[in-house]
Amino acid sequence: MKRTEYESMQKLAREYFRKANIVVREDEPIEVADFGLGKVKEIGLQLCVYINTERVCAKEMVLLPYQTCPEQSTGSAAVRTVR
Repeated sequence: MKRTEYESMQKLAREYFRKANIVVREDEPIEVADFGLGKVKEIGLQLCVYINTERVCAKEMVLLPYQTCPEQSTGSAAVRTVR
């Protein structure tokens, strides 16, 4: 995925968080997952991880209109963080 597409998806996710009245600070990263398929607008998701420890995990996820998230099979999904 190109950086411009990644940043565009982050921006869209922030807009949807705002519409849902979910506060995500500008310094909190939005991760974009395309699951290695290269079709993030059709298959993927955007998420913000607030906390992730061995005992607790808090995340907000965004699926855009017409975007689906594949079922997770064996192995791990490719979530990319670009900074």
